[in-house]
Amino acid sequence: MNRLIERLYFTFPVALQNVAVSLMGYKLYRERYGVVANKYVESLRQSEELDGQALLNLQSERFVHFARHAIAQVPYYRNWAKKNGFGSEDIRSLESLNLFPIIDKTVVKTSPERFIADNYKGQYGLIKLATSGTTGTPLLITCDKNSRTHHYAFLSRLRRQYGLDSTSKRATLFGRIIMLPEQNVPPFWRYDIAQRNLLMSSYHLSKANIPHYYRKLLSYKPEEIFSYPSSIMPIANYILENGLRKIPLKLLITTAEPLPDYQREILRSAFDAPIVNQYGCTEMAFFADETENGEMRLHPEHGIAEVEVTSGEVVSEGVGEFIATGLINYTMPLIRYRIGDTISIRSIDVNKSGRNAYPRIMDMVGRTDDLIYRKDGTPVGRLDPVFKQNFSIKNAQIIQHENFALEILVETGNGFDSRQKLQLISAMKQRVGEELEVKITTTHVIEKSLNGKFRAVKSYVKFR
Repeated sequence: MNRLIERLYFTFPVALQNVAVSLMGYKLYRERYGVVANKYVESLRQSEELDGQALLNLQSERFVHFARHAIAQVPYYRNWAKKNGFGSEDIRSLESLNLFPIIDKTVVKTSPERFIADNYKGQYGLIKLATSGTTGTPLLITCDKNSRTHHYAFLSRLRRQYGLDSTSKRATLFGRIIMLPEQNVPPFWRYDIAQRNLLMSSYHLSKANIPHYYRKLLSYKPEEIFSYPSSIMPIANYILENGLRKIPLKLLITTAEPLPDYQREILRSAFDAPIVNQYGCTEMAFFADETENGEMRLHPEHGIAEVEVTSGEVVSEGVGEFIATGLINYTMPLIRYRIGDTISIRSIDVNKSGRNAYPRIMDMVGRTDDLIYRKDGTPVGRLDPVFKQNFSIKNAQIIQHENFALEILVETGNGFDSRQKLQLISAMKQRVGEELEVKITTTHVIEKSLNGKFRAVKSYVKFR
């Protein structure tokens, strides 16, 4: 049915496509900003003023309620608890989190209905969400409208810090397919009047088309832009290369991909706006965003963050594979869920208050499936500092082949010559060692994944 509707949509003239997009926008608006939205936002405004110990107590209280619900209502957790001799009454504090097993996407994907709470099954208005499927087939997540609204309250809290609300005028560049790929004349966007949102295609950002995007953004005058970094970067590069005036905004939010420092500087030069990178997942297992000084903070009211270190121990702070427990989605609870990223985190600071007490992501090492390895199996951490030396580069992707050799795909700008090429190879070898072969391949465009996202690192070396 969805494919039939999609085919019909593409036969419509642009005006009718805008109507269809607006109808979908109205549906999404009601899901995201329901009648309890203001209550949730106000609750979050109050909780961000708590001291660290009070935040920890709040998180513990919500976990106990959430975990007891999971054991009582969710088949997977009910069967696990019964098998291990646990009951809801055994969940008494945040320390009880250690009783739960770690689960990964494969476990959930094999039988997702086992993770849906009995008291929500068959409820009218349940929402189905598909994960991006960057490294495989997507996982279908189920939630209720109340949980969805609660989740979006965290984004509302972020946006309100910059004078924005749910009706602020914005433009978005994500992986949505809003027009046929063969279209080669503007408009390369559709307008959602319900959310005052200009949806701009991420699949038509060719060199010939980008001037149209720039002029449209100038005339549309959005208050904010919400985009994948890989989608907004071509526009930023066009602005700088042609000496054009900056686009003024209240906020530019990037999401779903890493934002290396060299790209952040390009965005700052092209847009007159604060730049905030946001980090989350469709599973609603956690929510993170950046503070004014660029630190990535995790919201403790949304979820609990842990890492699995190399010894296999799961701890509340350190470097390891990200394990998240969401506290929002009561329809499909995911406790100790393996996100698939490797990060360094610092837990809630009980000696501080307000947002300063929030747990921090100290480093984003990368997707666990896409880490770069030395030949002895040692993973290499963040590689984006390699590109900080003012290279004439628009974009870059690091590929590690099965023989451990590294290939750096580079979208070049004017001035990327043999000297810069050697400097880039040298900078990379300083981090990965001399034993790995490093070569540079220049290209006009680095392809994105089928879901429209950009993978900064692709590794074909696997150690687990």
